[in-house]
Amino acid sequence: MSGASSTLPDAMIDLVDRLIDAADRRGWRRRGKSAGGLRDAQDELVMRRAALIAALDVPAAWRDVAIERRRQINAEGRSLEHDDGHVHGEIALAAAQYLLPSDKVPDQSWARSKAKHDRRRQLVIGTALGLAEIERIDRAAAREAASPAPVLSDPTPLPPQAAAAIAAARAID
Repeated sequence: MSGASSTLPDAMIDLVDRLIDAADRRGWRRRGKSAGGLRDAQDELVMRRAALIAALDVPAAWRDVAIERRRQINAEGRSLEHDDGHVHGEIALAAAQYLLPSDKVPDQSWARSKAKHDRRRQLVIGTALGLAEIERIDRAAAREAASPAPVLSDPTPLPPQAAAAIAAARAID
């Protein structure tokens, strides 16, 4: 993408993303048609977002990964809140299993079902899952940076004799 010409499309995609996320937070997709056609409107936004991405000067692989990530969120219900609940590397493991050749995935793995996809599609899904893990890590870091530093305290109180000895030593100084 070139610098100046990508500003408007990037801003448009950001706006559509925010509209989609706002609809998700309000539960429009979960309520379906009873929300007065809002689900249809949100689905239209998702499709328009995909078209905007396709119009940008980026490789097809990048577009496909971005579209797959959005599909995971909207069609599979893998919301940001859902992803934030996976703090033990589950999303990264799923990504790795999709990225590995089928003969390298452990037999007990749920990712064996990936065989229904061709190799390119497996890589797109795995890369989108990796992107989900990066996004989750970034959100966790932002939350941690925004939260006040914890006050450290000793959870184990000193025995009375030790506390008295420390107080006496401080009194001498």
